[in-house]
Amino acid sequence: MQNFVDTPDAVTEQDRFAVESAFYYWYSTPSLGNRVSNKSVEYVTKLVNRGTNGYEDRLLRFNKVAVLIGIEPAQS
Repeated sequence: MQNFVDTPDAVTEQDRFAVESAFYYWYSTPSLGNRVSNKSVEYVTKLVNRGTNGYEDRLLRFNKVAVLIGIEPAQS
């Protein structure tokens, strides 16, 4: 088991832990998933970051994954 208290950089240095921490945040935040159903990448960015910080990067990443899972890429 990874100890993030002793090695907090592991979350940003290892993709597996970065993805797992994102899923944990998403599912541990009350009703986050319900509030963003059918919303835009920009909406989710503003909700999570309280602003548009990182929006362009998030949009590019979302669109790469969208193609792989068979959903419509987002428009900027």
